[in-house]
Amino acid sequence: MEQACYLPPTSKISAIFVKKEFMPIKRKQDGLAERDLPLHEIAGTMFMVDIEKGGLIQVNDNDNIIWFEDLNDKLDHYEMLYDLRDKNWVTPVGPMDDQMITVQIPLLSALDPIGMRQKYGEPENYLQGRTEKQFLENLQAVALRHQGELPRIIIGLSAFEVDVIGRELRHVEYAGINIDLEQMEFNKEEEVFESLYHTESMQLVQFDPNWTSLPQNVIMIQIPAEIRLDPVGIARLHGLNEKAILSKHPYHSQQHATVIFLANTNLPEIIEQNLQNNKSRGYGR
Repeated sequence: MEQACYLPPTSKISAIFVKKEFMPIKRKQDGLAERDLPLHEIAGTMFMVDIEKGGLIQVNDNDNIIWFEDLNDKLDHYEMLYDLRDKNWVTPVGPMDDQMITVQIPLLSALDPIGMRQKYGEPENYLQGRTEKQFLENLQAVALRHQGELPRIIIGLSAFEVDVIGRELRHVEYAGINIDLEQMEFNKEEEVFESLYHTESMQLVQFDPNWTSLPQNVIMIQIPAEIRLDPVGIARLHGLNEKAILSKHPYHSQQHATVIFLANTNLPEIIEQNLQNNKSRGYGR
């Protein structure tokens, strides 16, 4: 007969016999006082709500984490397709079975109101019209910006990196194709840069007041002001309080330029007036 092996009560195997999910669990979160992390049950399994780490951590298996960023945003709650065996997302292979269920998970502000309030303040101050997940995704984008990732602006079908220090937009694929923001007109009323843009050469086009026909492959574009293009970069460049800047101008890792077709501008009227002037001078149409 094999001799029984007795393990100390603190061993990992002992967790099988101990309901750890009901034991006080303390974790020191950055900037927060040490406290018991709140628990949330999913289909009979207990998870710790860890705001700092960004996920729900299974109490008796800390390697199993349901990341907040992966949850489906339903505005007033989250949803996920949960596998009762793996106690995590359903593996996207094979057929569905009765061990795979859709579960609803409350917002973090409901799961851990104290932790969210200690870390971010009152919801009305940090959400600013965004859903909770949009806010958290924005935090991740800001973290990547701190690591050196530049924001992007999409113009038509082309992507440009925003360089607020050099005051230019750099094409992400073709070196040497840059847009100088100083060559664009700034509309103070709408707080946007405006210019004509050639879609094939991906360069700015200078307006000619004597045009008698609409230029081919040319559109008008509007690009947000630099503080909206890259509020993190502007705060760093001018030594401003980043948190205060971001409270007014949330960071976006990617934005789209506004495209206005020339037919929807006053350029056709200018061209028509030029044609009439030429005709009156005997130049003909």
